[in-house]
Amino acid sequence: MIKKDAAAMMNPMIAHVSRFLPDSLLPPGKLPITISYPEKIIIIMANPAEKAKTNLIVCAMKAGMHWPALIMPSVKSHPTLLRLESMSEGVLAAACAFATSKERILFIRYMLPHHGFRLCLSGFTKLNIVILQLMKFSWDAYPRPFVCLAPMAGVTDGSYRQLIKKLAPETIVYTEFLSTDAIHYGAKKTMKELEFDKEEEHPFIVQVFGKEPEHFLSAAKVIEEMGADGIDINMGCPAAKVVSSCHGSALLKNADLAKRLVEATKKEVSIPVSVKTRLGWDNIDDLIPFCQGLVDAGADALAIHGRTYEGKFGGEADWNPIYDLKERVSVPVIGNGDITCAQDAVEKIGNLDGVMIGRGTFGNPWVMKDITEAFRLRSAKCKVQSAKLIPTVDTMTFEEKIPFIIEHCELAVKVKGQKRGMLEMRRHLASYVKGIDGASDLRAQLVRVESVEEVQNILSA
Repeated sequence: MIKKDAAAMMNPMIAHVSRFLPDSLLPPGKLPITISYPEKIIIIMANPAEKAKTNLIVCAMKAGMHWPALIMPSVKSHPTLLRLESMSEGVLAAACAFATSKERILFIRYMLPHHGFRLCLSGFTKLNIVILQLMKFSWDAYPRPFVCLAPMAGVTDGSYRQLIKKLAPETIVYTEFLSTDAIHYGAKKTMKELEFDKEEEHPFIVQVFGKEPEHFLSAAKVIEEMGADGIDINMGCPAAKVVSSCHGSALLKNADLAKRLVEATKKEVSIPVSVKTRLGWDNIDDLIPFCQGLVDAGADALAIHGRTYEGKFGGEADWNPIYDLKERVSVPVIGNGDITCAQDAVEKIGNLDGVMIGRGTFGNPWVMKDITEAFRLRSAKCKVQSAKLIPTVDTMTFEEKIPFIIEHCELAVKVKGQKRGMLEMRRHLASYVKGIDGASDLRAQLVRVESVEEVQNILSA
């Protein structure tokens, strides 16, 4: 077993650090992982629970991604240990000032993508020590406002989720909605769709649909065992095939079954369970009692699309009932519907805990980065001027978009194989060329492509 002193002998950087650390942080047998950050900071992974998540953090730190800091209540006070009590900008600024005054240790318990961590580290001017320890995802602790990629059938597969995460690491990503029946019976195709990149996709939420409580219970166990950060129950899909089977939006007319599905999902898992639904079946009268019932059954968060089942995707999404709901429930509430740019998100967030973007990302995955940045400016109490909210996609030439499009294609092939990956990319390719000169001719060619090379040749012609 490798003790702290032995570890120090193996790495002079650890030797420097070890004299500051209480033994409880580096127990026997736990050799820490160290990397340097901007040549000023030592990063220590203290007791990583999972190798995959350890790799996630190390890779992210090397890439300079953003991570937040929360208090570590189990660590006893220590003269050189800086403990952060909250995620406010003021606390982060104070942490930065404190750390630059002398050598100090910054203990970061909650490892999630967030701009605040990078801001804090960017102010360090001398050697400082950062200790990272993992915690499970929770809707209560994740930095607000949430920016979520909506679950969309045939769209939010691994390739799209990974592309979005590269552009906006803070994004909470969801799978395409998956059948609890299929998971219960171990259907090969569905089990494949549950797979995700454990180094790229956290926080990762699996959305499920169905109507059999016992299947929700067994599916939830499988999902948790696979390493997902949460489970979301679809109670809003308006597709006729889904509703006719008493799934999706049909549950809006069966509040008792909806509650039993939440209870069954929560029964034997520790990861959070959320629900995505709509304003109601044909009116908004039952939205609040329906959602209060879900919360009473154990729902940890709610995402509401601002249309009824009857409204499908027509007309304009109504967010006012969602704001009213937020005042009546004790869990985080996320708004969804008609967000196509950062300005929309800033204007619609209101009293909500986050926003969810779906169709607005078609052909414009950069919108997630724009929204994240707009919320950063908003939380920092900067005056968000219209000039700062110009969509990134509007500042790019089509030629500048091509590398991203090709990367998306390559990810699709990697995740789903050549044939299926390229088949499903055709929808995205049509969206990427929408609005450019010659879009019609390009689209006619792109909807028939069978390889990444074909896409490269067509776009470069």
